Amino acid sequence: MKYLLIILFLPIVSTAQDSDELLFGAVTDHFYGTGSSQFTNKLNPSGDWIANPMVGYRKVIFDTENSYYSWSLFGGENSIGDGMAGGIISTGVGDKYVRLGFLAGTYLQNNSQFYDKGLTSIGAPVSSTMELTPVVGVELIYNIDLTKNSYFIINNILTPAMYVGVVGLGIRM
Repeated sequence: MKYLLIILFLPIVSTAQDSDELLFGAVTDHFYGTGSSQFTNKLNPSGDWIANPMVGYRKVIFDTENSYYSWSLFGGENSIGDGMAGGIISTGVGDKYVRLGFLAGTYLQNNSQFYDKGLTSIGAPVSSTMELTPVVGVELIYNIDLTKNSYFIINNILTPAMYVGVVGLGIRM
């Protein structure tokens, strides 16, 4: 545990570069256990940790050496295994190894699947069966170099309702 903490908080000085990132797969921890028995792709007996198959693209732009903004598009499965797609924008501080920022976005999903299972959702209805679900929180991203211009991504997203961990690959431009 001591070594994990050292790695997590080790300050790394670097020159940041803009990058393109391919994101794939997610692990989600729901803070509120209500309905967790209805979730699909469960990773633990209580069902609050789940795997979310997904794929996405993120563009990261450093406007100064230590300040970035990014936009993302993604699609995959939500907590009950139904399709969803959306986008996120973020801004924060960091370098080519570690980024800390705020994010906001939304994704579109079919809310009728939630109601059929007796679950409630926090989305805003856009039709009788579709809703836009908001995403607001913080992100902590670690990049581990694979080559001079490519890296492995560990993206941690924390919102009031859940934690989402996403992995990916990035290319510095």
